[in-house]
Amino acid sequence: MEKEISLYLHSLELQNYSQSTLKQTDIILTKLAKFLQRHNKFNAVDVVESDLLNFVLEVKNRKSQFTGESLASATVSFYVSYIRNFFKFLKEKDFIYSDPAAKLRFPRRGAKLPRSFFTEEEIESILRVIDVNDKFGIRDRALLELLYSTGMRSQEILFLAVNDVDFSKELVFVENGKGNKERLVPAGKRALFWVEYYIENSNGRKKILRGKERSSLFVSLHGTPMKNYHLNQRINTYKAKAGISKIGGAHSFRHSCATHMLRHGADIRYVQELLGHDRISTTTVYTRVSLNHLKEAYHKVLS
Repeated sequence: MEKEISLYLHSLELQNYSQSTLKQTDIILTKLAKFLQRHNKFNAVDVVESDLLNFVLEVKNRKSQFTGESLASATVSFYVSYIRNFFKFLKEKDFIYSDPAAKLRFPRRGAKLPRSFFTEEEIESILRVIDVNDKFGIRDRALLELLYSTGMRSQEILFLAVNDVDFSKELVFVENGKGNKERLVPAGKRALFWVEYYIENSNGRKKILRGKERSSLFVSLHGTPMKNYHLNQRINTYKAKAGISKIGGAHSFRHSCATHMLRHGADIRYVQELLGHDRISTTTVYTRVSLNHLKEAYHKVLS
């Protein structure tokens, strides 16, 4: 199915889909193609609904490398959505006679609590163990400070350009938000201090790039934007140094930001805008986390 996948990706590119969406589509459809090949299905025209159901079931039972748990319903829903759109395209272009994904259903999704978040003390512990005498340490301190301060998704923060940060207005322009939406996000003074230090200090970003000209803010040794798996690896390293065994990576910083803001009295509408949620119900989940924390504190005192 390589030819069909290539044609489909090209059609998405012509429709100005983001590079992130194109990459995710390629990853998911390539996984599907490999699964089908293992079951002796090499052509899209031979695929039937049961093949796709078996693939979705396999995906659902996979364990996350960061949490050790089965993939969330939301993640499985992404797979279903990408698969349905792909086969709909093939049917419209007459590559297949009938659409095997037409009746493929999304898993039920409840309003689940975030799997993990860090306490304010744990966040500070993680930040303190970063060696800011090292060029990558300076980068990581700036990155994690900004991640916690803004609650951005890892994809959003790793796609930032240097010019996306407005230090005078204390704002960050998020161009590659979920659904390809743009928004402005306020950032705290401490986070902006470290980002500016990382950019301007000769031992920070300049030392990593070694004279290369790059627009990306958070760069790797090769001058390219950091990858999500690399960011999570760095967080896991700092957690270990800080003596924190709790499961959680970059997304837990986002959960922590929202939870701590609500705990300190921030208006839920403000948090919704900050996180880029379309629906207030998505943000409301964090109020339940704060309520659970309140109950725990209550029982510790009065039990």
